[in-house]
Amino acid sequence: MKRMSGYADLHIHSYLSGGGTLEPAEIILKVNEYNNSNPGTKINFISITDHETTAAYNGIRHIGSRYRIEVMPGIEIKSVLGERKVDILGYAMDVTDIDLNRGLIGIRDRKIRWLTNTVHKLNKEIERDGYPPLKEVDVEALAPQGSPINTYDVANALVKVGIVDSTEIAMKKYLKKDMPASVEYELPDVEAAIRIIKDAGGEAVIAHPKLLSKKSNQRAAIIRSIVSIGVDGIEVYHTEHTSRLKHEFAELAKKHELDVYGGSDYHGPHVDCNYQRESFLYGNIRSAFPAAEIGKSKLPRRHADAIRKMWTRKQKR
Repeated sequence: MKRMSGYADLHIHSYLSGGGTLEPAEIILKVNEYNNSNPGTKINFISITDHETTAAYNGIRHIGSRYRIEVMPGIEIKSVLGERKVDILGYAMDVTDIDLNRGLIGIRDRKIRWLTNTVHKLNKEIERDGYPPLKEVDVEALAPQGSPINTYDVANALVKVGIVDSTEIAMKKYLKKDMPASVEYELPDVEAAIRIIKDAGGEAVIAHPKLLSKKSNQRAAIIRSIVSIGVDGIEVYHTEHTSRLKHEFAELAKKHELDVYGGSDYHGPHVDCNYQRESFLYGNIRSAFPAAEIGKSKLPRRHADAIRKMWTRKQKR
């Protein structure tokens, strides 16, 4: 594909992520739909950044080419820095890298142990409510192939077997943070997450830094710690970032010589990414921002072009 210049959305989730609803190919069509309606701000460079899997990248590059949309490999890895949760985005990795896939398998194995513990706690609650026990296979059958099992899969299983009427009820009654069947994920530390990405030739980026802390001075200190480990960029543009926050993170990017990234964090039509994030990851952080949509938070041309050039260089190696 001839290299283009334009806007980018480098934070999109498919059905392979918890709460995502679209097939990877449907995401391409959704971006094309946005482009047809917004010819002055077309998005022609995207990355699908599913949680702990790169399976979405398989077979969709040619679909993107058909609509003049370039697709760069991406991923989002949940990790911890001490007791604080930190999401790391990865870009431009070699998705066939053996160590990358071994690392992701290790994360998926942790999720299997998490599932066993979750189902054990959950069954105590649902049996008390008069329902038969949930089986691990009920959950595993709903998880997309190649994607780690997550809380959303458990919530879906509770709906499917008729214990609750909706995933929202499942979360609020059983699975959300501090609820009876809530079990913390066994997450890799942030250094391991960054290493998984960079050892596969990728760029590691701090995702939605707003969620690192409610206080700007604490966010700055956390970002400084992550920079010392070896991160390459920071997500300045995001659906949840106000103009003030974009300025804050742009200044930190300049201070620490980080590349500027950005995207919508789109999970699919009618999916409120803030509810997803609050429920599954950051139970103590509340947000009043609306759901993410394609085109709502775009990476401006000058930053998009810089990332595109990096991706082009890596492909030539």
